[in-house]
Amino acid sequence: MKVAERELSFLSIEQMKLLLDALCDDALLIARICLSTGARWSEAEGLKVSQVRNGQINFTGTKSGKIGQFLLMMH
Repeated sequence: MKVAERELSFLSIEQMKLLLDALCDDALLIARICLSTGARWSEAEGLKVSQVRNGQINFTGTKSGKIGQFLLMMH
């Protein structure tokens, strides 16, 4: 049985600012990772220290089965 895929949707810059302003601590960090990388919340929340090094985040075991490597942008 084929399931119809949903159309992708994105937050506007203003929506991202409102979201980030409403969060703190771990939730803020996880949201920033998700917004920066496109990771799912559970993927970002489940990151291990070994997956973050040398200014990069390495995602493995994602729902899509893809491996992702992202450069951390510090500001």
